[in-house]
Amino acid sequence: MTLRIEGELRAVAIDRIFRDGGRLWIVDYKTSTHEGGALDKFLDRELERYREQLEGYRAAFPGEAVGLGLYFPLVKGWREW
Repeated sequence: MTLRIEGELRAVAIDRIFRDGGRLWIVDYKTSTHEGGALDKFLDRELERYREQLEGYRAAFPGEAVGLGLYFPLVKGWREW
């Protein structure tokens, strides 16, 4: 998909985009694995790691209510904002 982000056209691969109850959701799937404890801390760090990427996607939809999410299928983890 080609999006205008911060005034420039960029080709991006969005894993999942859908509308639910008037809100547009952009979800990025991550195949990261995590062994050991502190899964929540790991997921929180990953959210910070990928926040800028997804915020850029959100910027391409001005005026829309956009939810952003990261899904980690290998650890059944989810973070949204």
